[in-house]
Amino acid sequence: MSPGHAHSSKRTRVVLLVAVVVAALVTGLALLPDTFPADADARVTKVSTDGDVGKNLPVTKPKISCADLLQKDFGTLDDAATAVASATVVAKGGANAYEYCDVKGTVAPQIQFELRLPTQTYRQRYLQEGCGGYCGMVGVSAQPAASTGCAPVTDGSFALGQDNQGHVSTSGTGGGSSEVWATNPQLKVDFGYRSEHAFATAAKSITKAFYGAEPTYSYYDGCSDGGRETLMEVQRYPGDFSAALVGAPAFNQTALNAMQEAYLSTIDFRADGSTILPASKLSMLHKAVIAKCADPNLNNDLIQDPATCAFDPASLKCADSKDSSTCLTAEQVDVVRKAYAGVTAPDGTHLYTGGQPYGSEAAWEGLFVPKAGQGQSSVQLYGTPSGRTSGRSPGSTTPPTPTSPSSTRPAADSSSGTG
Repeated sequence: MSPGHAHSSKRTRVVLLVAVVVAALVTGLALLPDTFPADADARVTKVSTDGDVGKNLPVTKPKISCADLLQKDFGTLDDAATAVASATVVAKGGANAYEYCDVKGTVAPQIQFELRLPTQTYRQRYLQEGCGGYCGMVGVSAQPAASTGCAPVTDGSFALGQDNQGHVSTSGTGGGSSEVWATNPQLKVDFGYRSEHAFATAAKSITKAFYGAEPTYSYYDGCSDGGRETLMEVQRYPGDFSAALVGAPAFNQTALNAMQEAYLSTIDFRADGSTILPASKLSMLHKAVIAKCADPNLNNDLIQDPATCAFDPASLKCADSKDSSTCLTAEQVDVVRKAYAGVTAPDGTHLYTGGQPYGSEAAWEGLFVPKAGQGQSSVQLYGTPSGRTSGRSPGSTTPPTPTSPSSTRPAADSSSGTG
């Protein structure tokens, strides 16, 4: 049995998305650790470089033509009955760095997918890409979120795949038709965890039919909701992947979407809808936070542990209440404090795992701080509770606005992902 295929005795290694890991990826998704023994969920094990881990495996050519996949029966796969709808060769050239067989189909009941199988450059590795927001679309990328720039991913060494998590979206964040699929028990299960396992089963089976063997190593790459998908995969189906990259996981998506994001969508606006903290001040704020909390000895402008940062936005308060581009008004200081503190109940209990991490200020623009010349309906989080990318659906109501202490720091660090 090839590495990464055992289901009961092996555990997928979750690789934290840090610079060291990215560096390893650039050299060939190298240095995968030994898999967890069944009783070692909380134990950190040593990285092993034994065998072919991290090395270029031999190029494997297809055993059948791309079109022949249409004649294969994948309808009997365990909990992953699959129908291939199309299989066409996409030539190398332009935006395509390599030739591949583009396979599209459905895993029952309605998980749509795309699988790209290189025809000349495949080296026995498979990467499954997660999907952000509420998904509802298929968009295989040659530059996946967490492994962007990884040469083996972009040069055709890997087979690449993605699915739509079992429903079709009419908007960019997987909303729009959310009131339909989210009320169906099976489709909720597919979105919650089943789709990634079912598609992994289908992808490996199709790969085996094409090349004559399943991938020697399989990886998962997900960010935001894709990060949540990754965590669900490695907990529920630890044998599916040899390793995983987890970026900004929306690990408590109910609280994130219903509480934290709804709250953030309102904190930068007055009752009349006018903006309090403009995007033009975020760069100044971010530089002040980095100056306060980044380790000067490392000289990389990174905050090693945002939860330990003691930055107080009042240190930037404008003197004599005179507003300028180099300071914050009292009202703006309050907005920044609320962003860091996160959503809380009236008694101070955190309703999510904290607020925006110190150092994330540059990412606030467009998320809950509008871009220059735009208003509240333009920010991404304003439409999240109604399942829309922006604005509100007809008849929707304004989400409740839980309170937040104006001067407390977050109880814990949190993802700045939007699910």
